[in-house]
Amino acid sequence: MAKNLFGRALRVALGEWIDSRNSAFYLTEAQEAMKQTVNEFPSNVTTALEVFVKCGMLDESRIATRRYFTQMESPFWTIFVSIDQALNTSRGQPTDAARP
Repeated sequence: MAKNLFGRALRVALGEWIDSRNSAFYLTEAQEAMKQTVNEFPSNVTTALEVFVKCGMLDESRIATRRYFTQMESPFWTIFVSIDQALNTSRGQPTDAARP
């Protein structure tokens, strides 16, 4: 499970993005956000979201033809936030806690 969750930089960025939203989202929203932040292909984002669903971290539903994701309770979300903060600190970027 650990390799599936944390094996790619995309999943770390996506996990932090999902946790920071505090709201449900459509597949296309996640794909657009990850294109802007980590320059990932939409198909890679879809695969990463499917991993989160399989691990019980997201619930997936459909509204018409759109895929809709809702964050589920999981202790793994805090890990993604911690990894993101550690990476930002090592790059000299402020973490959310240090931002105004």
